[in-house]
Amino acid sequence: MVMNKREKNKRFFQSNFLIKNRKGWVKVLEVFVSILLVMGVIIFILNKGYVRKNLSDEVSEMEISILRKIQLNNSLREIVLDAEIPSNFTDFNSSELLQIKNLVDKNKFSSLECHMKICSVEDICKTDENVDKEIYAESAVISASLNVYSPRQLKLFCWEK
Repeated sequence: MVMNKREKNKRFFQSNFLIKNRKGWVKVLEVFVSILLVMGVIIFILNKGYVRKNLSDEVSEMEISILRKIQLNNSLREIVLDAEIPSNFTDFNSSELLQIKNLVDKNKFSSLECHMKICSVEDICKTDENVDKEIYAESAVISASLNVYSPRQLKLFCWEK
């Protein structure tokens, strides 16, 4: 196969161009791979939850979870409906309310102090604790069971220790 001078120059230029610019292409490839690695690490950290959610959101979810457990449990609902109004957390040491106190203590975050209060639905239900920290509060209404209609407000207050 005979090549003319023009074809030889074209092939030489193409091979020479790739050889001369190989360092540039390698640098571009290195930058691309490093960007992919950094993005992969960021996505991994975000998916694993190493970036902490807002504390108030976490505490709110925990409090709602505890209140739902009480609302959905017939015996605990009966206890709330039979309790005297208002009932502070110090009153929860009685035999019946102790079950609710144990549920709160078992399901709360260890870094939090939590108190609960049972009030009338019409009343403003606030904690009697004197705390100089940010207080997170959630409430639920326990309205009736099969035997009793006596709506109560169950309020859970939590703050950092």
